[in-house]
Amino acid sequence: MHDDVQVRHVPINRVITETPRIRQEGDTIIVPVVEEELVITKRLVLKEEVHLVRHHSKQRVSQDVTLERERAVVERLDADGRIISRGPRE
Repeated sequence: MHDDVQVRHVPINRVITETPRIRQEGDTIIVPVVEEELVITKRLVLKEEVHLVRHHSKQRVSQDVTLERERAVVERLDADGRIISRGPRE
């Protein structure tokens, strides 16, 4: 008597909750191969808070500054570009 065995690897890649048992379907013996995978999760952890407290205060300060003055003169022109009126001067 002589038996030949053909070995086939059937990928499943399914998450399971418990190890399946070895079973037989007709002339096929099915041996489950399981692997434990480490599952790492990421989460936020509030370690501390930095509180910035603002305090308002008023202080009078005297400072010398140079004042500059500007003056604008508005001129109205006619269609030929001649001045027809001028705004007031200081």
